[in-house]
Amino acid sequence: MQPLRIELNPILAALLGLSGLALLGWSGATTSYALFRDEFLMQLVSRHTTTERASRSEIARLRDDYERVNSQLLVERETFASELGTLAERQAEVEKRQSVLSRFGAPTEGEDLDGGLRLRTEPLQESRATPARGSVAELNARYDAIETDQRHKIAVMQTRLEQKRTALTDVYASLGLQPQAPVKAGMGGLYLPFGLGGSSQGDADQLTETARETDLLRQGLSRVPVGKPLPELRTVSGFGNRTDPFVGGLAFHSGVDLEAAPGAPARATASGTVTSAEWNGGYGLMVEVKHDHGYSTRYAHLSRIAVKTGDEIEAGDVVGFVGSTGRSTGPHLHYETRRDDTALNPVRFLKAASAIAD
Repeated sequence: MQPLRIELNPILAALLGLSGLALLGWSGATTSYALFRDEFLMQLVSRHTTTERASRSEIARLRDDYERVNSQLLVERETFASELGTLAERQAEVEKRQSVLSRFGAPTEGEDLDGGLRLRTEPLQESRATPARGSVAELNARYDAIETDQRHKIAVMQTRLEQKRTALTDVYASLGLQPQAPVKAGMGGLYLPFGLGGSSQGDADQLTETARETDLLRQGLSRVPVGKPLPELRTVSGFGNRTDPFVGGLAFHSGVDLEAAPGAPARATASGTVTSAEWNGGYGLMVEVKHDHGYSTRYAHLSRIAVKTGDEIEAGDVVGFVGSTGRSTGPHLHYETRRDDTALNPVRFLKAASAIAD
């Protein structure tokens, strides 16, 4: 049996060969494209991953930097707020001292406390850090200067008041009296001996307390005859035994004779109640005033009486006018100080007058 033979037309054979070659080329191109595409996609993914990691790292660094800067700003804000609070406290202290100094007639020189040193918190808060810091430093320097001046004035006044308080205490001791605050209705509280209060107070508070104690001591003496019956005290005849100007013999003089012009006003040396205002034998026209602690005073040889029995008078009130009535050789004021109707030497009380003078 003869084998099957297929004979192809040369042209058809050529076409089939070209088709095979084309198919082989297309297959290779397709494979190459697939490989290239996969590699390109892998490169894109790699680049995206790298960029994302870098972005995350940058964001993390930014967060850290933000937290650091924010913490610093918070600290600075708290510090600045604290500085402003300190300035406000210093302003209050300066104004308090100024108030005390003004009360005692010693205004602070230099700064105008009603404006020049007024704390301006709003501009400081609105300013940038550097100018505000400069303003704070400037204000602190000005406070330092004015506080030094105020403390010096307060120290001087404190010393003077302490001296006055000591002098008043000595007056009490010389008269045998105990210092105590005046008794008034509707008042109460703990008893604090003079000089024991305020050791932990500020200088202005200390000065105010010393002034209060001094004033209470002075008030306590307001009903004790330690004032001046005349502006000028010139004694022409002292207390005690003397030669009587009329009979020449030795006699007891129960007061002091003070030189004064006729008609000069005689003033009460303490507050009290007028118990007599009339003619009284050798005293002539005389006024007697009853004071606290059993004390009384007499003003004699007056030309005219200015009060009447039962009057309540204050220290310094005019009780009459200098004359020469009664047993008198000429115009003068006969002045007596008594306790429980016993005559005492008025000089001891008159010397105390300077200690309580303003």
